[in-house]
Amino acid sequence: MQTRRQFLMQTGIATLALGLPSIACGKPYNERPNWMRCLVAEGERRTFQNPVEDIHYYMRVLGLPIQRTIETPVHGDTHDLNNRLSQHPYGNGWTFHRGLYFLNGDYTVFPEPRITIEQVNENVPNTLKLTEFNGYYLTKLVSVRNNEPLYILDELRAFTHGAIYNSRVTRDNNRNGSTSLLEFVIYALALGKTIKEKVPYYWDSPLGKDLQDCLRFSVNQGFAAEVSQTFVKDPRQFVINRMAPFMDNNLTDFAKNSLGWS
Repeated sequence: MQTRRQFLMQTGIATLALGLPSIACGKPYNERPNWMRCLVAEGERRTFQNPVEDIHYYMRVLGLPIQRTIETPVHGDTHDLNNRLSQHPYGNGWTFHRGLYFLNGDYTVFPEPRITIEQVNENVPNTLKLTEFNGYYLTKLVSVRNNEPLYILDELRAFTHGAIYNSRVTRDNNRNGSTSLLEFVIYALALGKTIKEKVPYYWDSPLGKDLQDCLRFSVNQGFAAEVSQTFVKDPRQFVINRMAPFMDNNLTDFAKNSLGWS
């Protein structure tokens, strides 16, 4: 387990090396979280109704090639953008960082906490451990991503952007039966619970407080995006009913006590 001294050294290096741009930007949300940054100067910021146009605009800003096909652009392109944000000058090579993109030019970067995806999976309710997604993302990928637990938030961003795209553009009713986004909302809750239990000095640090807020923001936005792409009479209750069987008391208590879920 990483010691507190090692953590402070890691985050101290990260603070110096990240060099996150401190550009003043407009507020695409009611309140801009203090952990969120903007990729461009205010005059270059653009907002789009279509997430594909948004992501491709900011990929061009960063000089990234756009290689995805039009049939599946949102999910894969989000990963490409997140991967770039994980590298210098946003992330760095001394300690591994995870960059996350939030649309509207907004992004954040956090150093990976010293936990593993295997440990996160221990906090995943048993009802989810037999799913295809769990078998791939939290089991098979352990061989290459076990020490990158914030990759779970990378996937959550990708699925969230996909849901926003579906709600605004494709409006595919067949998505009502999919639980992919909801699974990653729950995996993100398990991630937060694991960080709090295994590396409390990260969780309770100023950096950890920002990560807590990022988790809260991400799971709430993921839930809202799922509701927005659910085309039934009462979509919110429909999504709650689909999510309930995959939660257990431990994760529910964590979501209520640590992230303010009602």
